[in-house]
Amino acid sequence: MNETVVQSLLDTAAIHEKRLLYALNHLAPTLPIAAEKVRSLNDQEILIVELLISRFSKLQGFLGSKLIDVVLGRINEFSSELTMIDKMNKLEKFHLIKEAKLWKEMREFRNHLSHEYPNNPELLAKYLNQAYKLSVELIDFFNNLRDKIFSGATVKNGS
Repeated sequence: MNETVVQSLLDTAAIHEKRLLYALNHLAPTLPIAAEKVRSLNDQEILIVELLISRFSKLQGFLGSKLIDVVLGRINEFSSELTMIDKMNKLEKFHLIKEAKLWKEMREFRNHLSHEYPNNPELLAKYLNQAYKLSVELIDFFNNLRDKIFSGATVKNGS
């Protein structure tokens, strides 16, 4: 793949990461968040929650739809026949991610986030607390891929 295209993909992912970090930093003092706090969120806090949800979903989706295939291509492991879990297993084998099952958890969580729960503060609090943890994992995942694959680091085969 053309290096200009690869750089553009990395730049896009970095924008999502930066905005996700902004949301995480602003929510950190309120975490873990309880249902009572969810009920009393002000408009600014609601915008930060929405930013967190949006950028988590965008970064996770972008990595899954664009960057992971580039990574697999760089380590000569790409095949259009691979399922997402196959791709994650390969990334785990090459020590590019901690656990393949974490990606599945992030994907399922992203699906939950696509629904709004304004009338269920208990559920929203649960998801916000989970969002923080998984967002940190997602950012680590992206940084690990970027550092090991796109900055010239060698890949260690897990065999």
